[in-house]
Amino acid sequence: MITLNNIKKTFRSKGNKVEALKGVTLTLPDNGIVILLGESGSGKSTLLNALGEYRRLNVGYIFQDFYLNDDLSVVDNIRQGLQIVGITEEAEVKKRTNQALFAVSMSLFKKRLCSQLSLGQKQRIAIARSLAINPKIILADE
Repeated sequence: MITLNNIKKTFRSKGNKVEALKGVTLTLPDNGIVILLGESGSGKSTLLNALGEYRRLNVGYIFQDFYLNDDLSVVDNIRQGLQIVGITEEAEVKKRTNQALFAVSMSLFKKRLCSQLSLGQKQRIAIARSLAINPKIILADE
């Protein structure tokens, strides 16, 4: 379970103070799906980014803009995500990558460059990259 207490985040934008999070208190369950709904600009992504600081091996994060390297293959993008969290042993990387690609029905695309994928395929690779670390929690921004 994750509990946030009185989380605040303020930005400066064009000289104006913008309170993106105003004392948010939230408890997330140990399992299940939680959906954050709100208007554009209401602080959903800011809240997910705050939760993402807890990240490493506990939290997988699927970014709104995917953050894939278009010059790398699908496999190398997933490998890069695993390396960031310290998973580098080749057999383990290969196993996790294959399992994650299978889970999102993208096994046939493993050698393809990300620049050659559709937006929907890129989204599935971003999901696979998150699944590969086998996190307790996945945060998905839209």
